Amino acid sequence: MGGDAVTLFDVAAAIGHLICRDRHPFVDGNTRASWFTSFVTLRLNLYHPDGREAEASDIVRIIAEGSCSEADLTAFLADNVRKPWRVSQQCPEKLKQRLQISIA
Repeated sequence: MGGDAVTLFDVAAAIGHLICRDRHPFVDGNTRASWFTSFVTLRLNLYHPDGREAEASDIVRIIAEGSCSEADLTAFLADNVRKPWRVSQQCPEKLKQRLQISIA
């Protein structure tokens, strides 16, 4: 098929950018919602966003103003996360079930 592979950062940025710039599901709070959805997308996939709150606030404000592209947000997210969490063999069964993963 060809083309570039889509990364998790692309997905998180697309969701955040869409809410902030293109779709406004709420009367107020769309910028907060856009950052939160990007953050949750990363967290659900075991990445921990590491950016400072002020930086996150600045980038969302810049997106809302139209000065930040989706690609810029992708780069920001990719540069500001910690590596995926590791789930050890000692991980409680409830957590394994909650994360829906299996450890070989």
